[in-house]
Amino acid sequence: MSEAIKLVIEKGGWNFPVKHWFYYQHSASKVGDASYGIERGVCVSQEEAYPVISSDRLFWQALGRALGWEETEKYLADYESGVGDFLIPIWGEQPVWKKYALRFFELKLTGGDEEKFWQQLIPQR
Repeated sequence: MSEAIKLVIEKGGWNFPVKHWFYYQHSASKVGDASYGIERGVCVSQEEAYPVISSDRLFWQALGRALGWEETEKYLADYESGVGDFLIPIWGEQPVWKKYALRFFELKLTGGDEEKFWQQLIPQR
């Protein structure tokens, strides 16, 4: 996930929101050499900040910009009964960033491989 954070800051225009409990600091010499902490000055690790970061919709939107995702995409929402035994598909639209965010949260809920998710999502530089 640290690669995703670097990417959204460098290319997606995302800043870690100060309104949250954590803040993001980076030196001009090394973007992504991050230290996180609570505003009161109590330091936490990057891994402890990940849940806050991954729950920010602006993070996912910036990731979409950084990776060049389309704004929206069609998906099969449901079926309705047609004539006889035929079903008629009902198509919906959703933001592409939302699709990937939901996949990530499904992984978290089911104990899936989060590291593999990020490796497949973020191209190697």
